[in-house]
Amino acid sequence: MNKKTPNKHCPLPAAGRPLSVIISGGGTGGHIYPAIAIANALRQRCPGASILFVGAEGRMEMEKVPAAGYPIIGLPVAGLQRAQWWKNLSLPFKLWKSLRKAKQIINDVRPDVVTGVGGYASAPVLWAAQRKKIPTLLQEQNSYAGIANKILAKRAAAICVAYDGMERFFPKEKIILTGNPVRFAAHGAAREAHRPTVLIAGGSLGARTLNRAMIEALPELRSSGAHFIWQTGKACFEQAKAALHKAAKAGEWSAANESWTTPPDTPFFIHVTDFIARMDEAFAAADVVISRAGAGTISELCMAAKACVFVPSPNVAEDHQTKNAQALAAKNAALIVRDGEAKEKLWPTVFGLLRDPARIEELERNIAALAKPRAAEEIINTIMKITNRETLAPSFVYFLGIGGIGMSALARYYKHAGAQVAGYDRTPSPLTAELEQEGMAIHYDDDVTLIPPAFTASPEKTLVIYTPALPAGHREWNCFKENNYTLIKRSKALGHIAAGKTTLAVAGTHGKSTVTTLLAHLLTQAGGGCTAFLGGISKNYRTNLLCSPAPALVAEADEFDRSFLQLFPQIAAITATDADHLDIYGTAGAMHRAFAEFARQVQPGGALIMKYGIDLPLSPSEGEGTPSPSGKAGEKCSGAGDVRVYRYSLDRPCDFYASHIRRLDNGLSRFDLHLLDEVLPGCTLGIPGWMNIENAVAAAALFYLYQQWQKENGKGNAGDSRYPPLSALYAPLQSFLGVQRRFDIHINTPRCTYIDDYAHHPEELRAAITSLREVFPQRKITGVFQPHLYTRTRDFAGGFAESLSLLDELILLDIYPARELPIPGVSSQMIFDKVTIAGKQMCTKSALMERLKTTSPDVLVTFGAGDIDRFVQPIKEWLNEKMNPHNP
Repeated sequence: MNKKTPNKHCPLPAAGRPLSVIISGGGTGGHIYPAIAIANALRQRCPGASILFVGAEGRMEMEKVPAAGYPIIGLPVAGLQRAQWWKNLSLPFKLWKSLRKAKQIINDVRPDVVTGVGGYASAPVLWAAQRKKIPTLLQEQNSYAGIANKILAKRAAAICVAYDGMERFFPKEKIILTGNPVRFAAHGAAREAHRPTVLIAGGSLGARTLNRAMIEALPELRSSGAHFIWQTGKACFEQAKAALHKAAKAGEWSAANESWTTPPDTPFFIHVTDFIARMDEAFAAADVVISRAGAGTISELCMAAKACVFVPSPNVAEDHQTKNAQALAAKNAALIVRDGEAKEKLWPTVFGLLRDPARIEELERNIAALAKPRAAEEIINTIMKITNRETLAPSFVYFLGIGGIGMSALARYYKHAGAQVAGYDRTPSPLTAELEQEGMAIHYDDDVTLIPPAFTASPEKTLVIYTPALPAGHREWNCFKENNYTLIKRSKALGHIAAGKTTLAVAGTHGKSTVTTLLAHLLTQAGGGCTAFLGGISKNYRTNLLCSPAPALVAEADEFDRSFLQLFPQIAAITATDADHLDIYGTAGAMHRAFAEFARQVQPGGALIMKYGIDLPLSPSEGEGTPSPSGKAGEKCSGAGDVRVYRYSLDRPCDFYASHIRRLDNGLSRFDLHLLDEVLPGCTLGIPGWMNIENAVAAAALFYLYQQWQKENGKGNAGDSRYPPLSALYAPLQSFLGVQRRFDIHINTPRCTYIDDYAHHPEELRAAITSLREVFPQRKITGVFQPHLYTRTRDFAGGFAESLSLLDELILLDIYPARELPIPGVSSQMIFDKVTIAGKQMCTKSALMERLKTTSPDVLVTFGAGDIDRFVQPIKEWLNEKMNPHNP
């Protein structure tokens, strides 16, 4: 790495709340349809994004935008009236009111970016945003920039243009040549042979000159041998119909379809309409298009690859339509007839073109070369860049701490996305071995020279993701930092990915891994699929990452290092808020407040479900210990952003719970599942333990609320295959195999049972051991526990001892330090001295296997979050050999 060439090209992505965008402008279809195309592309890229339109009251955007599925607010702004000058007297007052209203909208919405597409409403909104230092993007559609855009450009973050040479209007460094977004992709429909067709389209509002030219030329059109599709606009529609009716001969006018046709053996037809909704189909049918030269229309004609005769409107600011048309004519991509010469020159030009197929092909070829089919996508790329939400799709992703369960899931995600992935970890493990088999280069020494050369040779293409557990002074981390690579924590990477999805996040000091994994299983098997970042290895799928094109993302929301505050889910669950990570939070109250902050990050209109008994201050103004809502059937909490709050429980009646729980002979349980007002009787969960029934209630509740959210947000209807009946949950509940290291049964015989569990908190141990008593009554339970972290041992030694005293026998190992240095006076002895059972002993890791071999365990359980899982395979091998009847 060269310290003289730091990477300054990749800004830190802003993971966090879903992107909030205001799109402002309108007045004509030339402004409205590109705006809707941008919104559609943004919704496809970031399904969770919030999109608000701001238009002008009384203009067509107030109708077209809601019809496209987006909310819009109108401003009282109006344009300059050239003909009726007295109407301009009210313009200053309307502008003042519009500026005030625009400022209020900006304050209320707090958008990440405001995009202006031109039109009356665009300028006040962009001005208000720039005053608040909110990034703005100008989408200049014409070849000649308007006055407002030239003024606003000084403070704009980026300016997306459709024509070359725009640096004469705007700062060169801000210009991005994207083209204009259009309503449709290129259309390949074939025209009818031997029947030339002319499309006359004066824009969404019509064009008086084109309509008059059609009416006056009706006798001439009859003898042309062509077909005509005529879009008049609303203002001229009745006049056009009357003219056609009057000029028609007997039998030619059809009032039913508003067309004028001669007998079938004569190739002549005129169809008149005020508006064409499927303009792509009209373009596809045409051989020649007569049109005004609005920027949006020109972009659509480039996409459609049509031979065009432009009649630019002279009644627009700076005569920009003429300049638009001239830009194409200069490249031999269109013909121009001036508005004042249309009566004499339009039809001779059109008919001359129809008689020259070679000329039509030349114009089609040249105009097609000017098409920008990815205009909307390029504008979205620009929005992502200026809001620091660029899609994290680098060529190279390097992980510092790649072997962690959360880091390895991200590594797999980026590998699946096509990036080259490598990383460092302190020690090899079965998980790092799997990653290496999947093609990731991993090394286990903190040595800069071991970083693959491709990663150091391309700093601008490399993203470095690191774990917060990385020790201070790590040489590789410092090297990347000194060379200005893009370094982000694991939580920010996950938050960025989640911001583009409909996120279901599960938080809690324990239980979240099983809930997350079961929810992912339910969605995969019965809910249309999901992408899932799991906090453990799913035994059903043998991985901690599921990938799907479905909009749902399931994420385990980790409270460590406040990581979960990078997530802004649509639906969230909180399973437990017991004190933990006091080395990070300092006090239990501070951790409690962090969970409350996470709860408040659920998006408006979403849902929050909490375990019965959890009380969080869901409004920032509430004091510590102030109870949250009771959760009666989705009680709304205004302090949590108009989010519905629910409760779940193992068997206490509330919004979601289980009843009639009974244990089966195989150790599993059957129960009735209550989901608000619906009941699924006789459910069987595929893993044992009462705590897992409670986890299943939470997962099923999240599944249920996600379906409700989709329906309420217009993602489908009751007959949609994504919304199967709740009875579809029976099979995936029963087929769920659990999570590795979560009540993970490796051997289960009447003679001996061996289970491995991740429990490393007093409450987790209590839940696991009481579940063991329920599943294996009357059997002796021996536990091997490895404490995790000096700070956790110091803070909860009494709680550990109380929970471990529920065992029959205990083997206590030394503390696994993880990221910590030893704390004087803190050791496993603190726990051991407080354990009350007689059958207790201390042991080192190196002596554990020999110590076990002197015992005859009935039910043996290994507990801990450190490296105790390294003993799973040796213990299994020893027990299987011990139970082999052929051994003496």
